[in-house]
Amino acid sequence: MESHFSIAIDKIEALRSELFSAISSFRAFEVLRESRAPNIKGDETAQKNARNIGQYKGFFNIAERSMETEFFVSLAKLYDSTSGATSIPRLLNYLDSNSKYMGQEAFIKHNLNREDLEEITEEYMDIDADFIDTMRLKLESELKSIEKLKTIRDKKIAHLEISGASLNSVYGDEDIQKTKEIDSIEHLTYGEIDKLIQLALEILNEVASRLNKNVVWFGPLKDSVTGDTESLIRLLNKVK
Repeated sequence: MESHFSIAIDKIEALRSELFSAISSFRAFEVLRESRAPNIKGDETAQKNARNIGQYKGFFNIAERSMETEFFVSLAKLYDSTSGATSIPRLLNYLDSNSKYMGQEAFIKHNLNREDLEEITEEYMDIDADFIDTMRLKLESELKSIEKLKTIRDKKIAHLEISGASLNSVYGDEDIQKTKEIDSIEHLTYGEIDKLIQLALEILNEVASRLNKNVVWFGPLKDSVTGDTESLIRLLNKVK
């Protein structure tokens, strides 16, 4: 039977997988939108990119919509408070309810094959109530954005509401050419989306570091997605 400690680790890894999807799809979406924004690329380059991407709109329209849906769905999963969900709030609840199973003994048993076990065992700190409260306060600091995210998920992704604006209504190609800044989707700003991504990364790393002396960094992923998307746009510009 899998231990409570191992279950917690599995939950963290599942959430990191969703975060990976959110980061990569959001960054690809950003780069495509930015490529057609005059305030970012300049009028000439933005118009050229928009024209060349438009030649393949049958692909790019659905690709952008898919990226948009992907990062919203992945982010919503991370902050879902539904009972039984695997999410950051539910992870904290699980750790809180099972803290007695998360001590040093469980840590050692789970990490018997780690070469640095002796060193990291000396630094081990239990998951206690104060730590859980601190993580919950971090969630509460972005509660307004989390509520906006849930509204988008419930009203624009999970259900079709004809009376509301579509996900694409804020920034169609024409709007991108006119707007001064690319800064929001359905009233959840790009800055708020980025904060939610960074918050998820921060909490998962703090929990994983405390629980299992393990952190991850997605900087190389963002660089790879950025570089690959920009390379694709450059290739389009070479097609005559």
